[in-house]
Order: sequence, then C-alpha cells, then structure tokens
Amino acid sequence: MEKRIFKPEMLLILVLPILFSFLASSGASGSQAGMIGQFEIYLATATLTAILAFLIYLQKLNLALVAAVLIPLLYSVLILQFSPENSPIYILFIPILSFALITFFLLKAVFFNPAFLRFRTILFSILAGAGMTLYFFLQTTLMKQPLEPGFWVNKLVNSILLFIFIALGLSIADMVIVRREVAALKARERAAILNDEIDDEDSDAL
Repeated sequence: MEKRIFKPEMLLILVLPILFSFLASSGASGSQAGMIGQFEIYLATATLTAILAFLIYLQKLNLALVAAVLIPLLYSVLILQFSPENSPIYILFIPILSFALITFFLLKAVFFNPAFLRFRTILFSILAGAGMTLYFFLQTTLMKQPLEPGFWVNKLVNSILLFIFIALGLSIADMVIVRREVAALKARERAAILNDEIDDEDSDAL
C-alpha cells in the first residue's frame, strides 16, 4: 500500500463505519441499570475499527499499533468508571487488547490488501466476527462466568453481521476516495495535455 497524503475525504473512513454500525445496532439493546449493553459494544467496536482503518490507510502503522493498545485501555477505564463492574482492569483490558490487535492485523493483511479486493468485505467480516467472538469468550472466561446456551452461534452470527456493516462503510469510503483521486488525476492529465498544445501552438507561431 503506497504512502498517502491526508485529504478531507479520507475522513469518510472514520465516519461511515460508525454510521453503518448504527444500522446494525438498530435492534440492539442499550445499557440497563448501568450495565454495558449491546448497542454500546457495537458502537465501541465500530469506533475502534474505524480509527485503526484510518491510520492504516494513511500508512501510520506505528501510530495504529499505539492506538490498538491505548484504545482498549481507555475502554477498560470507562467501563470501570461508568458501570457497576468491579473486576480488576486487566480482566477487561486483555480481551479488548486481543481483539484490537486481531482487528489491526485483519485490516492490514486482508481488508487493505489488493489481493483480496474482490471479496474483502465478506472475508474481513467473517474473520473479524470470529475475532470478536473470541473477545466475548475471553471476557466470559476471565470473569469466570458460564457460557450461555448457543453462545458460539449467537455471538459469531451477530458479530459477523456487525462487521458486514462496518466493512461496507469502509468499502464505500474507499470507493469514494479512489474515484476522487482518479478524477483529480484525469484533470491533471487533461491540463497537462492542454498546456502542451498551447506550447506547441506558441512554438508554431514563432
């Protein structure tokens, strides 16, 4: 992936996945009695993925890795601050960190890999959904809670559905950016051709 210079339209990589996640979470339950609900988890997941995707798209890989560590730490602190959860912070941090690193790897190796361009949306959605399911498993295991019936199927299906919307937002953002870049390139080429024609006419006139 080539080095990129920031352009305003690249902010779509941050905005669209979060907006699309609202569609996926339209029927999700919100927080109740201070507990973190499915809606909050979906929104936090989309925000994390969008930030990592934005930094990876700009080829700020070191900064993306820092974000993959700091954002889970921030989420862990917020959960302890705004919910009744009183587990040690590492029990919250380790699963979120694992998920963030998996997401970083999948964005870099799958979604933004030209080799997977044709089917990157579905492939990334399945793998990221599996990563999110692993997050739920680690969280449940570290908290020493029993797995609910149908845990694996329910978590995997819901996670894949969420990431289909997130990946769709990323794909649309990427498509808009590429079209703008192609249009700008064609405009520069057209201007260069016109300048050459003007120079030729001036030369003939002399």
